[in-house]
Amino acid sequence: MNEPETQHGASQHPADDAAPYDYTYVSSVARIACYDDLMSAPRITEIQPAPTADFINALSSAIYEQAHQWDSHIPYTVIREVAENYIHARFTEMIVSILDHGNTIRFADQGPGIPFKDRVQMPGFSSATEPMKRYIRGVGSGLPMVKEYLEFNHGTITIEDNLGTGAVVTIGFDREGAAEEAQQQAEADARDALERERQASFGGAQQQASQPAYQQVYPGAGGQDFVQPHYFAAQQVEQQAQPFAGQQAFTGQPQQIAGQQAYAPQQFGQPAAYPAQQAQPFAAQPQLAAQQQAFVQQQAAAGQFATQQQFGQQAAAGQQFVQTPADPASNLQGIVADLAQREREVLPLFQPGDPLRVTDVVNLSGLSPSTISNVFTKLEKKGLLQRVGKDKREVTSLGAHVSSVLQSLPNQAQ
Repeated sequence: MNEPETQHGASQHPADDAAPYDYTYVSSVARIACYDDLMSAPRITEIQPAPTADFINALSSAIYEQAHQWDSHIPYTVIREVAENYIHARFTEMIVSILDHGNTIRFADQGPGIPFKDRVQMPGFSSATEPMKRYIRGVGSGLPMVKEYLEFNHGTITIEDNLGTGAVVTIGFDREGAAEEAQQQAEADARDALERERQASFGGAQQQASQPAYQQVYPGAGGQDFVQPHYFAAQQVEQQAQPFAGQQAFTGQPQQIAGQQAYAPQQFGQPAAYPAQQAQPFAAQPQLAAQQQAFVQQQAAAGQFATQQQFGQQAAAGQQFVQTPADPASNLQGIVADLAQREREVLPLFQPGDPLRVTDVVNLSGLSPSTISNVFTKLEKKGLLQRVGKDKREVTSLGAHVSSVLQSLPNQAQ
């Protein structure tokens, strides 16, 4: 329910017996504590009372400027969305702490608090009243937008109760996780580029060999001609290369292939039966091309790079290519090889049937909550962890096997 509004934008909360609150002016002082490290006292900046719109602008700008003295990755829009929520606490005892070189920002107040911490991060849930909506949107979109942005960009948002009364909203950015993923993405892009280059060389050879050297047109009934393509190796005629066995060099006339009857027109103007073509070169046969692709993929999965010549030699020797299933042990080794260092440290902390929260792993590993949250997300996407309830994760069957491999490795950090 909206608070009943009085004159000049003031409102009286139904549960309050005090004087109406004037939302047009912020009479409190906000304090920004900027920590260079936790071994020294923070530098304090105060934002003095001002009209509400000016106060929110000054507070958001000061937080952004101080956080970005370092290599902070938290944008201004995210900082402002959280700062605007101070209006719900009537700007009571505001403290903003800037930590981790600007990549962790904690907003604390001593207002009424946030009882429904999960709903406030979902679109459409809002306690904004009409006087508040003169300075904020008031449609329940602020914190959901912050959550979506941070989770997409290696960040986190947590909402906790303050000591006594009020709420604490912490936003963070995982620099190490972002750097690791950027490195993994660069390596994946390099592998993809190499694979595309290899496939292009194979595909170019296949396309070159499958291009028809010329087409022979045979007259048919009703003005409908019958077109027969003749396949030769690319540029064979121009380079006067040696023709395939059973073929003659192109002379501009229909060719007779060894072991095959010459073309003879049929009666009634019907086209002749389609002459049996000479066996196409290896690269022009779709079945062998598909086998070649499977052969290359299997060799790549085994850590070897097969070439078209190797496959051609195998086919020429009369060996039938059989695609064998991948070795499960090699699959596990491949998964382990793709894990980042943080993922290798966190996964062995899980035991089958024993789900853990972010805070549990923080206590076990000593890493920051934002780092652990991002590692959880990555391990879930890889099928190594799965969510249990709202805030717990447990190791999957695949994750347990990968964890066993990790623990068997020498010098594996536990």
